[in-house]
Amino acid sequence: MEGSDFRDAERTADDTDFCWLSPDLVIQILGFLNPADIMSMRKTCRLFYRATRYRSVWLLALERLCDDYGIFKPTYPIEKMTLLELEHAALAPSRFVNTIKNHYPSSEKLLPYQTRTLYRRKNLRSNDTYSAISVFLVPGGRFLFTFGADNICLWDLGYNSNIPIKQCPVATLKQRSSFPLATVTPSQDGNGFLIASVDRNVQVPIIEIYQIELQSTSPEFRVQRCFYLGRDLASGLIWNCLTQDRILLYFDDRTFLVWNWVENTACKWEHRFPMSDALYSNEIFAHRDSIIACEDRKLHIWEIPKLGPVIEVESAPSDIITVENPPKFSFVRPGTGDPDEGVTFSGTSPWQQQRLVDCYLCALEDGETIAGAENLLLHALRRIAHPQDPLLPSCLPILRGSSQHVYGDLQTRFAGGASALTDCHGHLVFSSGAQDGIVATVLPLPTNLSTSHDILPQSSILVGAPIGGNIYLDASQYAFCPQSGRLVYKLDATRELYLSDYLCAPEVSS
Repeated sequence: MEGSDFRDAERTADDTDFCWLSPDLVIQILGFLNPADIMSMRKTCRLFYRATRYRSVWLLALERLCDDYGIFKPTYPIEKMTLLELEHAALAPSRFVNTIKNHYPSSEKLLPYQTRTLYRRKNLRSNDTYSAISVFLVPGGRFLFTFGADNICLWDLGYNSNIPIKQCPVATLKQRSSFPLATVTPSQDGNGFLIASVDRNVQVPIIEIYQIELQSTSPEFRVQRCFYLGRDLASGLIWNCLTQDRILLYFDDRTFLVWNWVENTACKWEHRFPMSDALYSNEIFAHRDSIIACEDRKLHIWEIPKLGPVIEVESAPSDIITVENPPKFSFVRPGTGDPDEGVTFSGTSPWQQQRLVDCYLCALEDGETIAGAENLLLHALRRIAHPQDPLLPSCLPILRGSSQHVYGDLQTRFAGGASALTDCHGHLVFSSGAQDGIVATVLPLPTNLSTSHDILPQSSILVGAPIGGNIYLDASQYAFCPQSGRLVYKLDATRELYLSDYLCAPEVSS
């Protein structure tokens, strides 16, 4: 038994009766604690110090961390990891949050412990590289997707900065002309990925859903289902969101389309408002069975309607039903920012939505020119279970906190390109583009869901603005994982991607 040597420990003057618990019970108690609390228990007495040095304690802690916060489990080869590596991985979210909070409000860039270049070679004997228009870092920080003009690649960056980056992709999808949707979700069994792309260089543009299984000796993109779009729609795709059974899309002709690719059912509808233009991608957010969008000073909530069967016609767009689906709920959103500046949403990602009880939506505005403007509004998305009133939506955004400044006391201005809002060690973390570069922001998790209050964002600059003064206006231009303290980005006028680690790697045992 792993803890049997506890019984041989000699009692000392600083021991208490509490320290004479059975070894099995001590390890079981530690199993209910988060990694940071396990480290606190290590400091209490010799018995708990010894208990926290057991591999099984950290295996369980890391597994619970992945389950609770939507981290991709295959990130960690737990059979090969040392005790220090297990501790490092389990403590990474809390360490990164504390790093940002301790550095705030310094205007100096937060220095990474290591920055490496991703050359994206096509093979080890060639200098040819794959292009990368946009990037996506899988929660956990090990696996990176790059989306190019004619390829989608999956890269293995290693599970910590001691591990060398693999120079060639794990899997590659080559297409004649693809439109990268830059959205990835875990497969049903949690051991692979689902990804979508649009192939436009065919007679009838196609949405294709692919699956990659990492347990395979040679992982590859395997087509799961295809959907034939009309060419007019394919050329105007603005926004998309992929889940484990469906994909939601929005086009510049103000059409929403939902396709359940597992059951092959779909529908579409048009949103109609007087004098309204098409929405921008940063103004739309999907939460389970609802779509939330911001138009001028109004928030609109659509419920996903009942889907109908997809009728496939050879060499023609798929035939799907068109429905009338007005917003289930609309209201004037709070805030005093300039409505002409628009809003950028940062919300709980699909990786976490199915695991967390409470999901959140943060509305960010660039309204620094208006004195007293509330430019950060944090909403809790409260579900309405089985509403009796058919007019009520299944969820409502309830304001839980606000701040006049997106970055707190950090003197820089919000520009756009916000990442997903990640629940991380009792805080909410997101990154965004600012005048001075890429900024990571930590928000307190609302403890009282019945009241709204002022909140203080704590922010740090991770990367300076690219050469030439251009700023990161699109979140797909960089990839951020607060659970591992990693950032992937590219600088202006360069083809290279850079990987920065903001957490010190575990010591390598000699």
